[in-house]
Amino acid sequence: ETRTAGVAALLLGVLALIGWCFAGAYRSIVGALNELREVAAAMSAGDLRRRAAVATRDELATLGRAFNDVADAFARVIGEADGSARQVDHSVRQVSEAAGQVGVATDRQSASSAQVAAAVQQLTVSIGEVAEHAQKTLAVSERAGRLAEDGMGEAERATRAIRGIDDTVRQAAATVRRLQVRSGEIS
Repeated sequence: ETRTAGVAALLLGVLALIGWCFAGAYRSIVGALNELREVAAAMSAGDLRRRAAVATRDELATLGRAFNDVADAFARVIGEADGSARQVDHSVRQVSEAAGQVGVATDRQSASSAQVAAAVQQLTVSIGEVAEHAQKTLAVSERAGRLAEDGMGEAERATRAIRGIDDTVRQAAATVRRLQVRSGEIS
């Protein structure tokens, strides 16, 4: 009877330890996922500087680092697109100014042909700049698309890893339940 009580106490201790481990793992997984969700929400609200804190060395940390890498790349692409948009805006203003100069020259009709030729040449240069900036903007947009595809691949890999963890946790929980039943049978 003392031996049975000892075995039961040992089994109860093991079950408590297993339960404590599972609770810790659950809190760690949920905490990491909540961190990623909060960072994603902040980014979707416009905060492109927010990053996920990666404090562990498991699959969720890998996911967090991949998420941060995608966020860094996305922020760079947005920065480049913003720079290109500013350049396009500047070029559009130059074109607008040149067009205004051509209009003034035409309205006055007293301007010399040299002045008209200079305004047309300036307009041509500005249009060339607009075309160049449009090509740069297209390249940035294509790069953003590739980065988005890479990010989706990382997210899919992370989802598979999380599902694997979920399966492991479920199997462990089933084992704990079986141990509880056996413990009840021993008692």
